[in-house]
Amino acid sequence: MIQLFLDGKPVQIKSTTKIKLTLENSFFSTGSEYTYEVELPLALKDNRAFFGAMGRLDVAKPTRQYKARLMYNNRTVLDGAANITQITNHSVKLQLLGQLAMHNSNDKEDRVYIDELDLGNFAMDLAPEVYGKTATGPAFAYGRTDGRNTLGVDSWANDPDKPIQFYPCRNTSVDAVANDWAAEVNAAGTGLMISWIPCKWREGESGTDLKDYSGRIMSPQPMLWYLIKKIAAAIGRTIDDSDNIFKSDPYLSRVFLPFAGGYSQYNVNLPHWTIGEFWTQLQNTFGVVIDSGASGAGLRIRSRTNYYESATKITSIDRMLDEYTLTPEDDTESDISVSNVGFADAELSPVDLLDEAVRGSAKIDQSFDSIEAIISHMGTMSAAAATQWRNDRRNTIFRCRDGRHYVFFADNDGSPAFRRVDMYAPRIVKESSNEVDFELKFVPCAIAEHDFRAFKHVSGNRHPGAAAYTPDTLFTGWIYEHPDRTDTLDLADDSDADFILEDMIMGNDTVTTDSDKKPDVIYMALTPLAWNPIKIIVDKVERLINWPRPSMAWGDRAVDGTFANLDDRMSLALNRVDYETNLHTVTIGSNGDQEVVIDTLQRYCIKFVDVKVPEVDSIFLLHNQKYVCQKIECDLPANGGDMLITGYFYRIRL
Repeated sequence: MIQLFLDGKPVQIKSTTKIKLTLENSFFSTGSEYTYEVELPLALKDNRAFFGAMGRLDVAKPTRQYKARLMYNNRTVLDGAANITQITNHSVKLQLLGQLAMHNSNDKEDRVYIDELDLGNFAMDLAPEVYGKTATGPAFAYGRTDGRNTLGVDSWANDPDKPIQFYPCRNTSVDAVANDWAAEVNAAGTGLMISWIPCKWREGESGTDLKDYSGRIMSPQPMLWYLIKKIAAAIGRTIDDSDNIFKSDPYLSRVFLPFAGGYSQYNVNLPHWTIGEFWTQLQNTFGVVIDSGASGAGLRIRSRTNYYESATKITSIDRMLDEYTLTPEDDTESDISVSNVGFADAELSPVDLLDEAVRGSAKIDQSFDSIEAIISHMGTMSAAAATQWRNDRRNTIFRCRDGRHYVFFADNDGSPAFRRVDMYAPRIVKESSNEVDFELKFVPCAIAEHDFRAFKHVSGNRHPGAAAYTPDTLFTGWIYEHPDRTDTLDLADDSDADFILEDMIMGNDTVTTDSDKKPDVIYMALTPLAWNPIKIIVDKVERLINWPRPSMAWGDRAVDGTFANLDDRMSLALNRVDYETNLHTVTIGSNGDQEVVIDTLQRYCIKFVDVKVPEVDSIFLLHNQKYVCQKIECDLPANGGDMLITGYFYRIRL
């Protein structure tokens, strides 16, 4: 039988009424359970007790939404809210919504934009005193790569648990580097990298002398898990760290957004996406499933690959009445495991994403297991023969069987090297088409060279303004880079009078809006996992400093047999690479034997009879084959008993 509770109190439906219930699987949508309109007659005692004389014109109408629980045959099938849709003299009509459906309705996901949400300020969240005025003017402490700094500001410390980072990143839109670093070298000839953050440095024992470095750009860079938490809070949701795969997963917890526009507000740095677009891009790029957490108002973000891989709920359909196939309603229903996926058009490195003309012109060598095998093969030759062998193959792409691709570069920063290429190539799984079905707008940064400066370590005065080495102060390292806002805060012209209203009104001139000043993508990077020593020359003496090198690829180059980044086996590649964690691993599976593939290109509609409503996120057994359910529709009879159920299913391969 049907039982309905509003705010914990029972209400009644007619004995002849059926409630049409729909259950959507959060694996395929951001919806949940919902019903069509349910009529509650005011002639029934429980309804009068709950609603009172709500149908009378002279009676004030209370809240239009209530907490709701719908039970069928003593089992809860919907837990969420009831929204009143109509009130008459004789009845109250309402719609029941599950937790996700309720919040999606309230959030108006297609009308609210993430860059218009009040997300707060990076620095004010972490250290409000930093932006306060002092007797000597504004100041900001520099941050060291060992995590120590003067005002307790969380800066780069190679620690993804910190909610924000300050990593050097070039904004290619204005050719300016945010969060520049410098090397702090001590008397013993060793040192580390420090964040050279813009400020007026306090100098001298009294701290009263100021040295102005405010021409530099500071741009706080959030971890993705932290930004998700901020956006959830702005729309009235919560997400516990234990329910956020971006916080708990060793790979996803390293993803951060290296903004370089110079703005400390969260929303200013984001593209003009709706909330719905943001969740969809998260799901497609990182292979996550978003549903309600245990608290109801909370969110839960889980891994797609674990959603069914460890499923223990098995539902067998026995009393089947009808089955037939359907064509998916639109391309958005297609699962990423059977769709071609690629990054949006952005300024990716030509090495990381090869042009089609390069791929079409190159010879392909697939005879080696790995770059290590290539180097080993060359090791069997004389030095002259090895040099000739690799020079003869400068028109060849080595597509190693471990998933990595290499091209020989005669000049790689002054040395010959095999470089990993085409790391961000689309993941093509269809035999019929090479066109990208899903365009991912979370896009990897490029890595570029940058000249850093070296500073002396002065006891009691540890900052770049203390005393600089005059000779040989520049050395070359690596930073991230990508296009960012063209109105970078520290470089922007503050004038508002650089256009004429008359020309604008007559259509002869336009003014660029905020949404036009920034890219329509979110650039991402991985926090470095390992420390890398780097040698620099200061005062004509070789010094050794320690710094976290930008990390975007495992084994990204091999210079005369010496490999770079071999310990950090993580990248943002879309295709499978043996022994590497990347976006293929987290979205599809670790290898061919453990991939989770759902064939959404073939949709099955099955009608069957059951006395209970099945759990929509079960694995269903049909004809001894495993299927997953996209959606269930059923009519709940008021007196219980058997019901006709319509389900929409896809084959799954685990």
